[in-house]
Formats: sequence, structure tokens, C-alpha cells
Amino acid sequence: GLPQTYADKDEDGYGDPNAPFSGCEKNGLTNADDCNDGDNTVYPGAPELCDGKINDCAASDLPDNEVDDDGDGYVECTIDAHGWHGVPSNTSGDDCDDHVSTGSTVYPGAPETACDGIDSDCDGEMEHLVPTIHQTIQDAIDAAPDNGIVCVESGTYVENIDLGTSNITVWGIDGPQSTIIDGGGVDTVVKVGNTTSAVIDGFSISNGHGVEGGGINLQGSIVTLNNLIVSTNDALYGGGVWCEGASPTMTDVVITGNTAINDGGGIGLFSCLSSVVLSDVTIADNTAANGGGLYMRESWDETSLSFPHSGNQISNTSISGNSATYGGGVYIYDGEQHDEGDTGYFKIITTEFSNVIVSGNFATYGGGLSIQGDTKVVLANVTISGNSATSDGGGLYLDAATTYAEPQLINLNISSNEATSGGGGYVSASYLGSCTLTYSNLWGNSGDDYYGMVDPIGNNDNFSHDPDFVSFSPAMAWSTWDFHLGAASPLINAGNPAADYFDPDGSTNDVGAFGGPGVDFSYYADNDADGLFDGWEEAFGLDTSTDDSSDDGDSDGLANSDELAAGTDPTKADTDGDGTIDGDDIDPLDASVG
Repeated sequence: GLPQTYADKDEDGYGDPNAPFSGCEKNGLTNADDCNDGDNTVYPGAPELCDGKINDCAASDLPDNEVDDDGDGYVECTIDAHGWHGVPSNTSGDDCDDHVSTGSTVYPGAPETACDGIDSDCDGEMEHLVPTIHQTIQDAIDAAPDNGIVCVESGTYVENIDLGTSNITVWGIDGPQSTIIDGGGVDTVVKVGNTTSAVIDGFSISNGHGVEGGGINLQGSIVTLNNLIVSTNDALYGGGVWCEGASPTMTDVVITGNTAINDGGGIGLFSCLSSVVLSDVTIADNTAANGGGLYMRESWDETSLSFPHSGNQISNTSISGNSATYGGGVYIYDGEQHDEGDTGYFKIITTEFSNVIVSGNFATYGGGLSIQGDTKVVLANVTISGNSATSDGGGLYLDAATTYAEPQLINLNISSNEATSGGGGYVSASYLGSCTLTYSNLWGNSGDDYYGMVDPIGNNDNFSHDPDFVSFSPAMAWSTWDFHLGAASPLINAGNPAADYFDPDGSTNDVGAFGGPGVDFSYYADNDADGLFDGWEEAFGLDTSTDDSSDDGDSDGLANSDELAAGTDPTKADTDGDGTIDGDDIDPLDASVG
């Protein structure tokens, strides 16, 4: 005979045992398992909802018991803990998504994934999307709560934004190449007030105009600046970024083409606090009167006892192609320093530069760096090359009027700088402080390697050798220079032998920007054993998995191995553009020599 069928009035796929059909009914079901055929949320195995019902038809459940369906330890309702199907760790009833397929990562206190449109931590606060929800970035900032997230889609936004004192994250979802804030040439592009944990990430910031900070102005802020391009802004002070009384952390930031009439073409740090951190920052082609690339100065008064700028770290950073009157690349000045005991005052800048390149900068005094006043600056593993000054100190200019100044210069390469008056490499003018230069190379500087001091070469383990860079020629643009050391460089293992300065491979420190514990040594790997540095191959788009040392991809008569040895471009037949291919050129890195 025909099977018995049952009605399914709520169409949940389960039949009503109390409603059997006598014949072959169109909508009849052969199962009779539904415990409530008038409610499609109630059937065997149904997820428990916050509705006071026994949704899964389990006779042992009490009506007010709910199940932790997604297994994240949280439930949807505040309920009696008896009769649980799962074992939740929290019965407060705060889970905002208990669905098996979507809720396992959604619960009170869960980590938020920025800009995914999900309230993962169940705090009732969603990300503020621009322009999906808010038309402008400023509208989203104004609507966001403290610790909120503003997510900005790709596009160009002509506006001037102000975070005020809000500890929020403003994130360009698709990164700085496609997410641009254009200041319209009328004001500073981004202002941040007295925050403690604000974040700005993933933007190009351009076309700003201000008194202090054309691109970014930081006032008393503890702020993170990450993955930014700050370009073509101008101001009286701090063309790109101006920091006053703040503690910024800048990582993966490019600051280029900015102008300050007075101080800090790229970045100006004035009276900042004790933890300014710059890492993986490029400061290039900026202009100012003082500190074309980077300007640092401390203010002081006669009633305070403090140590500002203490412990600042500038690492893995390139400062190149900037210009100024004092300090084309870097200008550091600390006003008069005093120590008068309990009633006096004591102000000093203490900053460490490590694994930093200062190259291709220009100034009247201190083409690369100008360090003046009572500073405690540490330069460790810094390459200062290809800078020029029309007066003194092509590479480095030191000037201090008191004995408090104590710069420490360790494992430096100071080479191929020039100065018209004196000290093409390194000059000390009226320097009364204690300056220590050790384990450093001074070579090939025009206007003498040093001026105004005892000859440092041969003393304190200083020496003079051609550094043998991978690619360098004063006749070429600074942007083509590669200051990694060639395989036969005399600077390899020539630095301070103390373990604190060891290279990542455990060997003695390599002098210059690519030595010491903080350097990325992966450039020197050779995974395909073809004798070519992987970092060099990657820079020119060559294959790091295949031996291509004998290839001549640009047909200039030089194999790739010869190109590396000569410092030429393996993808460009005429590296110096003089009309003679590299293989036939007497000096392929100098257009004046064919």
C-alpha cells in the first residue's frame, strides 16, 4: 500500500504526527517528527534561538535553555545554565552571532578585523565606511567613537581632516597608491591633537599648505603613521610633517617633494617627547632653510628638569636628495644646555641613527648632516656618501659651543662627499664637546676627508678604503646608487668587534648602513647559487631561482655577473645614457667618459 504521510503546515520539512493524511496527499511527508507544526523555527535539530522555546524538539530541554551553536563559548540569551547541549564559558547572553556558519569568531571581546563590515566583538559598533556610509572622511571621523575604525575606499578625497583628540584608526583600505587625501592647497591635510593611540594608515597625503605641517600636523599626539606617502606639501615649518610635543611612530612612510620656508622640509620635530620612532622611512627631495630632510630641535625653559628626545630611534631609513642652508639631509640643534641641580634645568636631545643612508643631499653647511648645540647623538652603521656643501662639511658638520655635546660615531662610512671650504667628509668647527669616531671609514671625500680636528684615520680603528659599493658613481643620479657592499669590500667585518654590534649571521660588524644586528641580510642571499645577490636580482626583476649569471638580457656585451661587478643596470644597455653601450664604455657610470 501507499506509505503514511503527514501534514507539514509550517513547511519546515518535518511532518506533524497529529495530522496524518488518509491518502496520497500532495504536500504530505513520510516523517512525523515535528513537535510544533505551527512554527517553522521548531523542528528536530533546529538551532536554539533566544525565544524561550524548545527549538530542537528535545524533550529534556527546559524552555529557557539555549545552545552555544557556534561553539565559541558564548550564548545569545541570559538563561539558566541547566541542561546545556554545549559547554559555554560565559552565560551572560551577549553573543551577537551564534550561527554555526558565521558566528564562531563573533563574540564579546573577539579581535576585530578592520573594515570587514562585521561587529566581531559584539560592542554594537561597526566600522565607519567612506564613501559607502559617510560621504567624507571627516564625517566618518566625527561619527566614530573613541577606538573606532574609519575605513576609506580607494579614491581621491579633497578635504582637510582633523582627528582632534580621538583615539581612532583611519585606514585607507587599498593603500596609498589609490587612496589619496588632497588638501586642496588651503590648509594642513591631516591634523592630530592630544591622542594616545591614534593610527593613520594607507594614504597618500598631498597638496597641503600650512604654517606648521603642510601634510601632517601632530600636536601632543601619541600616534602611529604607517604605509603613507606624504608628498608635494608646503609650510613655514615642517613641509611634510610637523611634530610638536608629540611621540609619533612612523613605519613604511615615504616623505618626498615637500618644502618648508624655515625648518624641516620633510619632517620637523620640535620639542617632541621621548619616543620618536622612524623605521623603514624614505625622506627624499625635500627642501628647507634648515634640515631639508629632517629637522630636530628642543625648546627649554629655566624652570624645568627634563630629558626630551631621549631614546629616539631612527633606523633602516634613507635620507637622500634633500637641500637646505644648514643640514641638507639632517639638522639637529639643541639649545644651550645647563645643569644647575635642583633649581636649574637640563635639556638635551638623545637620538640614535642606525642602518641609515644619508646620500645625495646638498647644503651650505653640512650637506649630509649638521649637528649643532648640546646633543647626544649616536650614529651607528650609517652611510654618509655623495653629499655636498658649498662651505664646510660635505658629509657631516659638527658645531658645539659647550662641553656637554657628546656625539658617538660608530661603524660609519663617510665617502665621496665634497665641500668647497673644507672637510669634504667630516668637519668639526669650534667644537668644544667630546666627539668619538671609531671603526669608521673616511675615503674619497673632496676638500679633504676631515677638517678642524686631529686626523682620525689610523686612530680609534678608523681607516680609509674604497668601500666597493654594489653601484655608486657621483656622476649618476643618487636614486641609482646601491650602498650594499660588494663581495670583496674591505668594509666587511671591519666594524666594532663587540658582540652587541654583530651582523645577523653572527659575524663581525660590516661598516656602513648594511651592517649590525638590525640590518636585513636577505639581500646577500644566493638561493640559486649563481653568484648574484638575490636582492640585486630582485631589484632588476631577474630570476632568483635559476642561474642567469651568464645571461645578457639587455644585449650590452656584459653578462649579469659582469653587470653586478661593474655596478651597471642589467636591464639597460647604456646605464649612463652617453650613447655608448655598457660593454664598450670606458666608464659606464659616467656620461662624460664614453
